[in-house]
Amino acid sequence: MSTHKTGRTTDGLDALLRPKSVAVVGVSSSGRGLGATTVRTIQRFGFDGPLVAINPRATEVAGVPCFPTLREVPHHVDLALLFTGGDRIRESVLDAAAAGVGAIVIFASGFAEGGADGAAREREIIELARAHGIRVLGPNCQGVVSLSSGLAATFSNALWTDEIGQPSPVAYIGQSGAIGGAVFDLGRERGCVPGLWISTGNQADLSVVELAERALDDDGLRVLMLYLESVPHADDWIPLCRRATELGKHIVLLRSGTTEVGRSAVASHTGSMVGQDEAFKLASAASGVVVVSDINELVDAAMSLVRGATPSGSRIGVVTTSGGAGGLCADMSVELGLEMATLAPETGAALVPVLSDFAQPHNPVDVTADLVSGRPHDLGEVCRLVAEDPAVDHVLVVVSAVVGKIAERIAKGIVEARGRSQKAFSVVYLSSHDRTLQVRRIFAEGGIPVFDSIGAALRATARLVSAGPVRPDSSSGHASSATSDGPVYRVLTEAEGSPVLAAAGITVPGGTLTTSRAEAESAAAELGDDLVVKLQSPQILHKTEMGLVVVGAAAAEVGALYDEMTARARQHAPHAVVEGVLVQRRVRSGVEVLIDVQVQDKGYPPVLTVGLGGTAVELYADVETGLLPVDQDTALQMLRRLRGWPLLDGFRGGQVHDVDAAAAAIVATSEVATALGPELVEFEINPLIVHEKGHGATAVDFVAHLDPTAAAPIERPVGRVSEPARAEVAR
Repeated sequence: MSTHKTGRTTDGLDALLRPKSVAVVGVSSSGRGLGATTVRTIQRFGFDGPLVAINPRATEVAGVPCFPTLREVPHHVDLALLFTGGDRIRESVLDAAAAGVGAIVIFASGFAEGGADGAAREREIIELARAHGIRVLGPNCQGVVSLSSGLAATFSNALWTDEIGQPSPVAYIGQSGAIGGAVFDLGRERGCVPGLWISTGNQADLSVVELAERALDDDGLRVLMLYLESVPHADDWIPLCRRATELGKHIVLLRSGTTEVGRSAVASHTGSMVGQDEAFKLASAASGVVVVSDINELVDAAMSLVRGATPSGSRIGVVTTSGGAGGLCADMSVELGLEMATLAPETGAALVPVLSDFAQPHNPVDVTADLVSGRPHDLGEVCRLVAEDPAVDHVLVVVSAVVGKIAERIAKGIVEARGRSQKAFSVVYLSSHDRTLQVRRIFAEGGIPVFDSIGAALRATARLVSAGPVRPDSSSGHASSATSDGPVYRVLTEAEGSPVLAAAGITVPGGTLTTSRAEAESAAAELGDDLVVKLQSPQILHKTEMGLVVVGAAAAEVGALYDEMTARARQHAPHAVVEGVLVQRRVRSGVEVLIDVQVQDKGYPPVLTVGLGGTAVELYADVETGLLPVDQDTALQMLRRLRGWPLLDGFRGGQVHDVDAAAAAIVATSEVATALGPELVEFEINPLIVHEKGHGATAVDFVAHLDPTAAAPIERPVGRVSEPARAEVAR
């Protein structure tokens, strides 16, 4: 029995990614099964180090020497691929430790993704490996491929194809091997084969983030495609994203488990629970990450980035062989938040002698069939002229049903134009792959991404634009105190919060918190008719549903309303602490808007949400989100992106509302939330009534959840509202 240590790769990650020797444990003597498939895949890709199989009942399997255990291999093994399962996994790990193995890959499932018993087995295996300095990929994964080192340690059939092509400076690192296989196959089709491919599975030891950190150190990689089913902690994720930007590299992120159904599917697949996804996506984009929504977008964005098709802005110049395609480009651009550039008169004048007599020199530029058939190379000159226009950030060329030698001449002309321009180019080729292989190869060699549809090209462009510049770090001072035990929060009701809002410059209705019928009647007599009467309790946050809000009450009705509301609260919420009944003047009508700030788990910065508000906010789900802090311009942009923006802006000749005042309230909310710091959990104004232009906006209802364990960093001014009793409310 041998326990040779000489020749060991000292770094566990090097042993995984650049092993000098590999052993496949659990290979069937019949030569069938996943272990044998992996052996053949490793052989097929030309791994030049020692390769052995482990099987106690054979001397050779799948053409490689076989040994009973890892301990009896006569040379050192860097990487062990474990296809054993159940109780045999522990024995395999012990053998790996005795043989001095640096890294292992556990392919078997039945661990954390399968429930509590599997999670306990997983912890035991990982603790055992760590005790012996072994790094673990998996379990429940499909392995690792490093084409630069000739390693293809996987059973994925995505690699079993006649032609892989040259590896690109792109990596795929993700929790799903099946999605990884699709990415590899799509990348091969599009000339963007991942040079590094890793399936992490349950990532019980090695995570996507740690492996991505190592991938950034590889000078041969420029783009990382990452697939995540669980949200990493901000302290790990944000530095990774910012480091990528500092190195001039790019991260493209695909994230699943963002809906209730998606979270259920992910939990059963990888054992991962999903955190607060919106904050994660916003923080990722603010750190330079390109966030996508499906596998095709993941590959398309990576292809665009690796070929230098990163637009400097959202203004698109379209050159097309089809007028209809140009119209589709214009429609889809608007839907995706892009803009069809307006070409300068000088550009139009320069285009006239190049185009056909009946072609129009405006965007989108339809070159017509006359130019395509008679002067195909001139299409490149059209592209060059459009690219030179200062209003154009990105040139999109749509070629429809053009094949053969004419297509090749067109492609070469476009590649020449791209070489003479600093602008990003993309091509949509609306012809089958089998008829345009050579044309697509010309574009690929010329550094131009080729898409099969207009939508795919424009979505890729929109995703790259949305990543934008890296924002300053805004996460400090807002770490969440939430724990799995269920934190206890204090609720700040409207009565106590109104002075806080007023001190921040947010208009609130005048009013009095009353604690008896007599006080309510007295307040009503002072305020007059047309009143709003609301019960105040930190335990009753949705008052309308319980009949605890009355709008338009007469002063004479308030005494009876006080008795009715307090009785109703005792009936429906007997344990609630009733602070009193708030009596206010009714404010003038307007459009109801929601402003909400929520602190996030896992160290992510607070998320500010703006939307159409009131009681139907969940029904309409018309919201925009952003990270703190928010300035006036950003607040206005958020309002303009709402589907309900026309209601604020004078829809169909209606009233124009005071959107500047609404934006100022959003900014003030951002400032209050920032000032509250670690005390803040959630801060919501719903609704803010935005009045007609010039008449401001009024916050007519408010609630905040505060962390009672954090010291209050701001002083709450005392107005005409009484100090409520402290209410500790389960989250």
